[in-house]
Amino acid sequence: MNRQQRRASEKQSRKKHNIGLSDVLSNAIAFHKEGRLVEAENNYRTLLKLMPKQPDACHYLGLLLHQKGRSEEGIELIKQALDILPTYTDAQNNLGNIYKELITGVRVNASKLRCNTIIIKRFYRL
Repeated sequence: MNRQQRRASEKQSRKKHNIGLSDVLSNAIAFHKEGRLVEAENNYRTLLKLMPKQPDACHYLGLLLHQKGRSEEGIELIKQALDILPTYTDAQNNLGNIYKELITGVRVNASKLRCNTIIIKRFYRL
């Protein structure tokens, strides 16, 4: 096999490898949209093992973890996606939405606590 044939063979194998990785990401996103979170998480993690600096996989896995109630891990992954690609506007927006959701949740819980305290004080005439 001469140099030209070897380069052509390497180029084809790289194309096959990249197609395989894009299929993994596409499948993960499809599973995520269908609500099949376990399969989606497995595909995102598989992709990140093969390509640790893949911003889409970091971003979407971060969203998935937030949806599963593991917001801190999700935030870290989305930040990682933004470290890789600082202009990734979807990741920026989703990170802001997660922070907003967490802050709103804290406010709602604090309001409930205040409300419950008032009710208890009135009930027991404290």
